[in-house]
Amino acid sequence: MLLALATAPPSACQEGGRIPVRVVGERLLISCDISSHKMRVPVNLFFELDALCGLQLHNKAAASLEAESGDGQPRPLTLHFPEFQIEVPRREHGDEDLLDEFTKYFSADMGEDAVVGTIGAQILKDYHLTYDLARGYLALEPKHELAQEKPTPIPGTVLLSLTEENELLWMPARLKDGTQYAIAIGASRYDTIVDQDFAYALGAPAGNIGELNLGEIALDDYLALRPEELVLTHPDRAIGVLGINFFRHFRVEIDRVNRWARLTPTEPPEFPQDDLAFFHARADEDPEMLQAFLEQWPQARLGKEAAQLLLFWRIDDAGNEEQIRKALAFVDHFEQDDLRATGALDLMKILAGDGWKDYQIWAGELGLISGRNDRYPDAVHKIHSKLGEIHLAKNHSEQAWRHLLSAAFGMPDDGMINLNLGNYYEQQGRYRRAFSRFVQASIVPESGPQAVEGLMRVQPKLGSEEAFSVDLVERMIEGKVLNFGAAAAYEANEDHAKGKVSLIEFFTNGQLEGAEAGALANEGLLSHFKDGPAAFLSYHLEKPGLDPLVQPYGLAIAAERHVSNPYVHVIDGVAHGPGGGRTRDREAIYSRLRDMTYQALKLETTWRLKVEDLRVEDGWVRGKVTVAQQSEGASSAEIGASDETFSDHRLCVVLAERGVLFPGSSKVVIHRMLARAALTPGHAGLEIELQDGQMVFEFEESLAKIQKQNETWLQQAMDAGKGQTVLMSTALDPEQLSVVAYIRSTSTGRIEQATQVHHQVDQEAKL
Repeated sequence: MLLALATAPPSACQEGGRIPVRVVGERLLISCDISSHKMRVPVNLFFELDALCGLQLHNKAAASLEAESGDGQPRPLTLHFPEFQIEVPRREHGDEDLLDEFTKYFSADMGEDAVVGTIGAQILKDYHLTYDLARGYLALEPKHELAQEKPTPIPGTVLLSLTEENELLWMPARLKDGTQYAIAIGASRYDTIVDQDFAYALGAPAGNIGELNLGEIALDDYLALRPEELVLTHPDRAIGVLGINFFRHFRVEIDRVNRWARLTPTEPPEFPQDDLAFFHARADEDPEMLQAFLEQWPQARLGKEAAQLLLFWRIDDAGNEEQIRKALAFVDHFEQDDLRATGALDLMKILAGDGWKDYQIWAGELGLISGRNDRYPDAVHKIHSKLGEIHLAKNHSEQAWRHLLSAAFGMPDDGMINLNLGNYYEQQGRYRRAFSRFVQASIVPESGPQAVEGLMRVQPKLGSEEAFSVDLVERMIEGKVLNFGAAAAYEANEDHAKGKVSLIEFFTNGQLEGAEAGALANEGLLSHFKDGPAAFLSYHLEKPGLDPLVQPYGLAIAAERHVSNPYVHVIDGVAHGPGGGRTRDREAIYSRLRDMTYQALKLETTWRLKVEDLRVEDGWVRGKVTVAQQSEGASSAEIGASDETFSDHRLCVVLAERGVLFPGSSKVVIHRMLARAALTPGHAGLEIELQDGQMVFEFEESLAKIQKQNETWLQQAMDAGKGQTVLMSTALDPEQLSVVAYIRSTSTGRIEQATQVHHQVDQEAKL
């Protein structure tokens, strides 16, 4: 990847100009447009000379730009600056959590555009670079030519030689005694750091090592050096890394070709005493000293960091309630005025460890005080939700109900809020209210699996004659989730072969973003062909991750159909069609698949299939399938009575469920016609041998055995590192069972005939 960036087209390095730069959240931030073959969008990027990357991008930004093709191949991107542009052959993956967190906290300072990535050394090394933060710009110019002589000195500037080591640029730095060391040019972090081992060896654990000179510049007049672990190396011994606070005092021109840097002071020295005071308190590891620092410096730049450090020192030392609450008050004080509830919510997540419930409560209560002024209105509702959950776990029923109800008023569709309200009402014996809340929670991926368990617990206590079932949940969530039905039912078409039934197979995944569109289109096909010539099966694949509906049978069929990724429909075993996309595309996907099925139905077939005597009793599924062949144009009464073996054709019989509950992140709650297992020995089916013109296959299988086999495979897959999932929705519901049979040609892969029969439950027998 780095080599590809290093060999970017020459035009990428022939232009140059100024780029406006800001210091936001103690990071260097630049604005530009990024364009691809598809679109052009305005963004913010971190600017980091010491980041050993080219262009890193958040995956969401890369997806919008289509920075990779469908098969994963990189596509070139262009960075557009006010005076020039840079061509980038490929992007690299950015730290999504960091980018999201930064955007959340500094959105007001950045403007409308999020920070989506980083521009780093693999691009910047192709330019003559100047930092001029005092004037608010960076300058990227074409590289200077290799010179025979050193540049002419300029009064008021300091010219230093540069070395390059481990892809970083280094300046010489000397202590008072004249000993020379090397300090790297950074700017990915605000503070200039000094190697903490070096500082400790000098008896200066706070980083106050005394005189440190860059040529004639006494760095210690300008900055308090931050002691940190330094893992970088240099032949002259690495002493530290220059940070953004250094560049705020100097204009820095860097000539990588001729290996020199010119430093021009832009601000007079003003030593930050509060920074040094914090470094002293931190080095002493004394919470009293750290608290004294916070009291003495109520506006300190490092106050937020110091307050959080004090809190965790107090917790580690088993501090009393007064000490912990005092530390929390400092954390609240140093948060931005319009982010205090947001900050408290994030702190509650950090304090989620065992035994820290009271600390979470205190932090949340403090955040609620400023909740109405928070930049993110949902923050206060989320705090109420978290407080309600904690109080519920501590059996504080009244407090739990009060907070959860407040949260529900603000976020009525939140899954975890409804789940916890369901748990509360269940504890109170108010089962109908609990059931209603569990239903609302079941359609949200985060809370869905636990909500389904709650539904199964409370439904028998409602006194209703109707047992818990997929059909019951489907009625309860009607109108709360998207659905899609065909505008018209199938009508017999004279172009379609008489007696032909096509098999429509849907390959998907419960965690797959975009699967909802395919599932909705599949629902449209199910409604269109409800009484028409089509049979249906669906399978869940392992990508992008395991879900409990992934089963070995489905994976075997995917390999047989040459399907490697989800998002696919397959018609009659050979015709691949769309299986996913944007939700608004569901009707277009449905129409395309319907037309493909109509084409498949035009193909004549001589096979006849019939599933008979299907019954589910005492945990077993039993029945039989009859196969016959009919000459073209013959009636069913004229079917031949010959004996014949069709080694090229195989009978496949599949046990499926019409509806399976699993609320995954794909937003699909009920999964249709899920294939559970082959009822023939193996997924490839049985060779067809006709005797007296037909073949009869009788099947008998234990539902518990199928469940056990699928659960064992899932556990083995998790143990093998294929991902993690919950073992739910693996039991087969007798009321949802269907049998699908089809005949497949092994030479062409085409499915030449299919049929499906749904198990009908005798309701009177149940009663």
